[in-house]
Amino acid sequence: RQAQKDNNSTSQVMVYAKAVGGEGRIYAFLNPLDSWADLNPEAMNLFEMLEASFGEGEGAKVLQARSEAVEKYESEVILFRADMSTPPPAE
Repeated sequence: RQAQKDNNSTSQVMVYAKAVGGEGRIYAFLNPLDSWADLNPEAMNLFEMLEASFGEGEGAKVLQARSEAVEKYESEVILFRADMSTPPPAE
C-alpha cells in the first residue's frame, strides 16, 4: 500500500484472510479490473513501485519473502455477464 501511495498508483489490490478452516493462514489477493485496459503495460508494476519507494534491491527482497511464504498459487478471471445475471429489482 505504501508503494502504491508513494507512486500515485491507481491499481487496486484487495487482500482477504480466511476466517476459519484449514491449516495455517489462507489469504486471497484480488486485483479487480474494470476492463482489459486496466492491464496497462506502461504503468509501474509492483516490483518497480517497491524499488522506487524502498530503494534498489528491496523490491526483490519483498517479492522473494512473499514467494517463500506462499505454498500454492491459483489464478482465475471472473467476467460479469449481464445476460446470465439476475436483473435488479424494478424501482
